[in-house]
Formats: sequence, C-alpha cells, structure tokens
Amino acid sequence: MHGNYINNYPSHDWHPVEQDANKRAFMYFNENVDGFYDKNTNDNHGWDFQENPLNISGSFNRGEYVDYQNNNHILSLDKLGVSAKWYDIAGGAFIIPGIIIGFINSYHYNN
Repeated sequence: MHGNYINNYPSHDWHPVEQDANKRAFMYFNENVDGFYDKNTNDNHGWDFQENPLNISGSFNRGEYVDYQNNNHILSLDKLGVSAKWYDIAGGAFIIPGIIIGFINSYHYNN
C-alpha cells in the first residue's frame, strides 16, 4: 500500500534505497578490500549481516547470509538495486520538474 511506510518496512534498514546502498557497499568491499570476504559471520570480520541486512529472500530476516563467492547469491542481489528512470535523468536539468520527480520517487519507494 502506497504511503504506508511504517507498516511496510519494519525499519529503515529494509527500505529499497537502503537495501540498494547495502548491496552496493557489500559488492564494493568484497571486490576491493583484500581479506574482506569471510564465511564466518560470528568473528567481526567482513560484512555485518545483522547491522546491514541484505533482504534477498524478502522475509526481513536480520543476519541472512549472502556468500560473495556463490553466483546464485550474487544474482539474487540484483532485485535489491534501485536505478534511475528516464524521467530522473531528464528532469534533473530543471528545478521544478526535479521537485515533482522527487515526490514521484518518494511515493514509489515509500510504498
């Protein structure tokens, strides 16, 4: 239901733009930081799936593990991405349409 942010997302951690940010950070650190990849989720190394959840199952479960070296897990991250639409790019050149586009995106992502 659109406009029902509090009931649709148990916390900000599950909001689409936050999930997109977590996905991007998870991929970046695993690709660019030596020794970041870690299968042991209890040793305070690598990605913290409790604090920065990745909701690949759609169940809002903190601690859901995503294995960077598992191709199926990485492919499942695709659904967490948020990308610019054509009107985001076209409207960015104009102030008033940009404000309207902001309201449209807020309505869309706060569903």
